[in-house]
Amino acid sequence: MINNYGNLKVDFKLGKVKLQSITSLNKVERSTFGDLDFIDLDIFTQGEEAITKTFNQEIRINNTNSDTNFDWSFGGFYQKIEKDIYQNGTEGVDAEFGPAEYDVADFINETKTIALFGFADYKISDKLTASAGFRYDIDKFNQEDFLFVTNSDRDNNEFQPKISLSYEPSKNLLFYANYGRVYRNGGFNADATDLFNISFDDETSDNYEFGFKTTSWENRFIFNGSIFSSKLDNQQQYILDLNTFIAGVYNYKETKVFGFELDTRARLSNYLDVFASFGISDAEIIDGGTTGGTNGNTTDNSNYNGNKVPFVPVSTFGIGLESSFNITDDLKFNGFVNLDRTGKTYWHESNRTEHTTDAYALLNARMGFSFKNWRLDVWGKNLTDKQYYQEFSPGEFVGSPDDVAWRGQPLAIGTSLALKF
Repeated sequence: MINNYGNLKVDFKLGKVKLQSITSLNKVERSTFGDLDFIDLDIFTQGEEAITKTFNQEIRINNTNSDTNFDWSFGGFYQKIEKDIYQNGTEGVDAEFGPAEYDVADFINETKTIALFGFADYKISDKLTASAGFRYDIDKFNQEDFLFVTNSDRDNNEFQPKISLSYEPSKNLLFYANYGRVYRNGGFNADATDLFNISFDDETSDNYEFGFKTTSWENRFIFNGSIFSSKLDNQQQYILDLNTFIAGVYNYKETKVFGFELDTRARLSNYLDVFASFGISDAEIIDGGTTGGTNGNTTDNSNYNGNKVPFVPVSTFGIGLESSFNITDDLKFNGFVNLDRTGKTYWHESNRTEHTTDAYALLNARMGFSFKNWRLDVWGKNLTDKQYYQEFSPGEFVGSPDDVAWRGQPLAIGTSLALKF
């Protein structure tokens, strides 16, 4: 992967108001290769070449007057994303020419977004603060498909409000309540199959959260918790159709999520912190809807109403140690070791036992040394070399005689060197 990135930030102070401009350019070139059957022969593979170019421009006006109970900011945002994707693979072996190659996708997606946003805080009293904000998106989406020779357009406007209340009865305790609407734009698949349509709809969700934040032991101990609930309309899901070897996105008509999260951190000494987190999520399909549509064939996901949403772990747990201190005036150390556990995961709407993954844990660590403008890091991921799945597609539902799985990253150790100038 090659990543080129640059940004320019300019601030203007105009009395008790600050005008800020942020401009950024990003280009990512990525090449990936996947082996779907894990055997030595090169007969069942996938490859992807993707080039993504992103341009962002944001103009923001902020209040800088601290002698008021009312704080505010508003602005505008423009973004253009161009993503060029080419996918191919091999299937079977030709006796004369070797693996039989085929093209899966060859298209350019272009998204243009203009957004207006604003946010305001009002301190009702020393202990109670009310906040409100909004974002209004104007999106235009285009896909030029060179493989299927099509050109598709769509546009969408979406208003996303947010409100919150926070109550601080003491300097060590805070309660809060939030509501917000989140939006993800729809788009186009490479082609229609029995599992998804040529296009997929915009996803919206209404999210509610109630929580608390605490500190004690002279701020050496932190304990936070929250309960959340979300209702999603047209939730987007991803699947690979092995009848056509085309990957696509489809929508559930309605889903909901309910859960809670707890996290804590304690400073055991001036050199050592211990931290932990735990979460539970219950994601349910309320109305799966119907999708697909080639040759009159459709997939009726409403048969799975009441089942768990795929790809959402039922629980998460993490625990670790972190240390940071000065070895000398110029030489500093920072490092951590943490164990992250991902709970049981359903890979398909059917929720069958053979289509789930049991909980697994990954051990990661990093050691970093900073000297003036230099920084050296040594890191390790999945130090126990745990075998696990990042993705799993049950064959009977995706047009394959066998299940298809994508393995997670094995043991990896590396270093990085950085210089600030």
